Amino acid sequence: MTTISPTVRVDNAHAGSVVTLFADGAFRTSVPASADGVTLIPTAGLGLKTGQQLTVTQTAPGVTGEPSRAEPVQDPPASLGAVHCASLVHECIDWLVVAGAVAGATVTVRYLGVTVGETLCDWPDWSQVSVLLNKSRSGAFKPGQVLTVWQHYVDPVTKAVISGPVTVSPPVVASPVSPPLPAPQFQRNPLQCDTEVDVSGVVPGASLRMTIDSTILDYPYVGDTIRCAVGSLKQGSKVGLYQRFYTGCGAESRTTTISADKAAPYERPTVHARVCEKTAVITVSKLRRGAQVLARAVDKHNKTVDLGLWTASQDGDDWFPLLSSAPAVLADPDMQVYVEVSNCLGQATMSQPVGVDYSVISRDISIGPLYECGTLVEVRGTTPNALVWLTVGKTPISAPVAATSDTTVVRCYRPLVTDEVVSAVESGCGGDIVKRADWKVVKMPPLGAPAVRQPLEAWRTEVPVEGVVPGALVSVYVNGVWRGAREATSTTVRVPAGQLKASASGRPDYVHAVQQLCTATASGSAVPVTFGKMTLDTDPNPVTTGDTRSVKVIAKNADGLPVRGRVLIGGNYVGDTNTPFLWTFPTGQPGPSTVVRADGYFDAPLTWHLVDPVKGTLTLRVAVQTYGITINSVNWKLVDTSTGTTVPTPAGITAEVALPPPPAGQESVKYDVNCSVELTGQDNKHYTVSITAPFVGVAHIGWLGKDLTAPFYLEEVTHPDPVTGTPVVDYHKLTYMEPPNP
Repeated sequence: MTTISPTVRVDNAHAGSVVTLFADGAFRTSVPASADGVTLIPTAGLGLKTGQQLTVTQTAPGVTGEPSRAEPVQDPPASLGAVHCASLVHECIDWLVVAGAVAGATVTVRYLGVTVGETLCDWPDWSQVSVLLNKSRSGAFKPGQVLTVWQHYVDPVTKAVISGPVTVSPPVVASPVSPPLPAPQFQRNPLQCDTEVDVSGVVPGASLRMTIDSTILDYPYVGDTIRCAVGSLKQGSKVGLYQRFYTGCGAESRTTTISADKAAPYERPTVHARVCEKTAVITVSKLRRGAQVLARAVDKHNKTVDLGLWTASQDGDDWFPLLSSAPAVLADPDMQVYVEVSNCLGQATMSQPVGVDYSVISRDISIGPLYECGTLVEVRGTTPNALVWLTVGKTPISAPVAATSDTTVVRCYRPLVTDEVVSAVESGCGGDIVKRADWKVVKMPPLGAPAVRQPLEAWRTEVPVEGVVPGALVSVYVNGVWRGAREATSTTVRVPAGQLKASASGRPDYVHAVQQLCTATASGSAVPVTFGKMTLDTDPNPVTTGDTRSVKVIAKNADGLPVRGRVLIGGNYVGDTNTPFLWTFPTGQPGPSTVVRADGYFDAPLTWHLVDPVKGTLTLRVAVQTYGITINSVNWKLVDTSTGTTVPTPAGITAEVALPPPPAGQESVKYDVNCSVELTGQDNKHYTVSITAPFVGVAHIGWLGKDLTAPFYLEEVTHPDPVTGTPVVDYHKLTYMEPPNP
């Protein structure tokens, strides 16, 4: 930061907070934090001077964070280095990327002695700027000619102009593409709520234009891929994209137009929290750029405390600094942290709560039993992100290991020795709390035969072995041939063994285990590999008959893990397990004969749980609003507009019709209703009345599948005969009043 820097850059300020700048502790200005995590504070008019110490704070509703580390204001450089052209210089360019600029310096580009572009380097830590070129005075660039570029600034104290050396560009070349230009491409289809869109395929030096409905947005060339800010897209917005050379060549690409799709639900995020004595950071996975991320702590009484609100700046993993109050809030080991990720519509997805990795270690750790010759020690009760290591006396016998769960396995530098006392040491990330657990190493016990747990299914790639001694090396043999080994830290261990084979007719693989500790060895009995058994379910369950529906057969193994298999209906392949496919289930018929087949498993038959659609009742009713008229007959006509089918409907003032629910995936079905009423009016004359409102001749009903009464109000409008006083009919009204859907 120098006295010519046009902005002060502030990183990691919370979206929605206010960032305040101080110089030597005195207030200078406040700005709202940027949504992308990088906030720029303009320095114009602040009167910043060399030697002043700058600090910033951020204020969220009701909370002000600690001041940042002080950064000094420095003098601008006494001399400037050379800048150079960082993009292709060709005859058609609108933009030239220049690298090597100093924050606060102006970059000037000339052609044949005429200034064709100037740009201020206004980012505090960027050395690359895009300069817009104007060829109206110089004329078109010609191949073989050159541009000259340099940077300069005016010293704010002496007013002297400080300039860097002039750099000559490579010779101008012919345009790298011929008209029409290739169309730029969206890296992924734009979605409702997107605030930025990545565009690739931009020709060097071209101008990029995006249209969002009637809004026009222009972007400078910065490289082959450009991240374009678009505000917040609405569903159905027409997003158009093209590039062109505005100066010199006039070449233009065709326009790529895509409608912004409906915002897709966010994937459930995953939280990794770390809170130390002086810092508090949370890392969130499975994010989408632009998502609003709200972090909360929740205690065992379901009391919640907000920890921060941010906007994700990238897809995938992103990390955020918590409010300064977070370490105090999260010091309670019963606290859990979760995040809620939402889009601009307020549609939210919440992570699973995770335990806090807190700096104050409040629980004890334990180890043991430990036997001679072992090299692995299991430390139980560890705190995630704490450091764990082993010592004998004051001598370390292991390297520190960062705990990632409540059980941490530490490898020793050497085998353990009988009668020595091993200490497991745990230190929190603050470094001020240490927990210790001791255990005396004893002689090796008699080794028993390790047992491969049965049934041993063919789908397993790790063999579970029981009855082993902690510290022993456990090996697995398949048909007498070694397949893998693993050191045991408890009495049960899983040993990698690769693919196992079961057989319905021939001989299956046979597997046995051997454990070794010091010089002792014990071997177990061989057990056969069997086919695994699947548990099956469907989604949905039950399945409603009557229409073609998207269904999914869910297959899991004995460990509750998904099984990749094939779904066969009537012996024919129709789809994969755990993946939706379409199938028609006729009403009144049993479920189709279905079998799931997967490598390493017994074939599993599936019984469908089918239910017939529950019909709702649509009640059509004429309600007479005028005294003295007589209804002679009412005839109804009900039409399903999606198929054009006329639904049989009884005549009468009240008509009840049983209708099926909307098809799967469809919220409602639109029906058109025609009503014809034959009546005798107050003047004893006969009339035929049809629907008059809100639409003439027809009423539109949105059917959701639930019982619904549709009222039609009948009125007769009259005036008295001036001589006799008897009613004279003017007209009739038959009005449909749409009821609220249940």
